Amino acid sequence: VLVLSGASAFMLLVMPGNQPAGTADKPAVFAVSEVRVEGDTRYSPEAIIGISGIHVGQSLFSVNKRQASENIRAAFPYIEYIEIGNASFDTIVITVREVEVIGARYAGGSWILVGSNNRALEALPMTGSRPGRHLYFKGVTPAECEVGGEAMDERCESIVERLLAAFQQSQVPDETGAQKTDFTTTIMDIDMTDKNDIKLNWNNRITIALGNELELEHKIA
Repeated sequence: VLVLSGASAFMLLVMPGNQPAGTADKPAVFAVSEVRVEGDTRYSPEAIIGISGIHVGQSLFSVNKRQASENIRAAFPYIEYIEIGNASFDTIVITVREVEVIGARYAGGSWILVGSNNRALEALPMTGSRPGRHLYFKGVTPAECEVGGEAMDERCESIVERLLAAFQQSQVPDETGAQKTDFTTTIMDIDMTDKNDIKLNWNNRITIALGNELELEHKIA
C-alpha cells in the first residue's frame, strides 16, 4: 500500500502527465463561438476573417482587436472603416466600409485607382490614353506609387480635395436660383503637371487654365 502525504498527492494530481487524454486540446472555456463580417464589400467574409487572425475556439481574452484591424487594413486597400466588437459575449462582429473611388492616376504602366482617403486602391491595365470613366489626375507627384500606399503627395492631394469640393459646390444654385455649371460630371482631367499652371479638361472640348493653387475655390465658382 502506497501512502502519500497531502502535498505529494496534490502535486501528483496536477502534473501534466496525469491530465486526462485530450485535455490540452480542448477549446478555451471562454472561447469565440462565431466570427462574422457585416458591411458591403468586394472582399469575402472568409478572406477578411482569415486575415484578421480571429478564429472560432480562440480565447476571448486573447482577441487583439487592434491588431486584427491593422491586418485587415493592410491586406484590403478598399476597406477604409473597420470596427470590431461583440454582438454577444462570445460572438465577434467585424464591420467594414469601403472608401469612395474619386479618380485615377498613372504609375508603373498601370492606371491606379485613388480613394477619397488618398490611398492607391487597385492597379488596372492601360487600355487607352485615359483611365476609362474615372477622373484623371494627371501629372501628380511622386511619379510612382504602390497599391495600398499613398496615391499622391500632400500638395497634389490638397489640390484634388479642394477642386472636388468646388465641383460639388458648382451643383448648388446661386442666390438667384440659377443653376451654375455642373463640373462633377463634365471635368475629365485635372492636370497638375505644372503646379503653377493647373488645368482642367472640360468634356474633352475646352481647357480651363486655373494658374497656381491659390484660391482654387473662387476660380471655379
